[in-house]
Amino acid sequence: MILLDANILLRMAHRNNPTCGPTIAAVFKLRRTDALAIMPQCLFEFMAVATRSPVVNGVGMDIDRADK
Repeated sequence: MILLDANILLRMAHRNNPTCGPTIAAVFKLRRTDALAIMPQCLFEFMAVATRSPVVNGVGMDIDRADK
């Protein structure tokens, strides 16, 4: 089993980030052979960074988009 960190989730969700595509490809490749897991703490960290303003090192998503 592989635990996905909040940073992986952020890169997958932040479509303007140049690492988005390679990260999604890597996760889909891992899914072929391994079980993937996300812990509640990772979701909390994801929401905190995803909804924080880019001015303070966040992504700047609105809450609805980050929730999806």
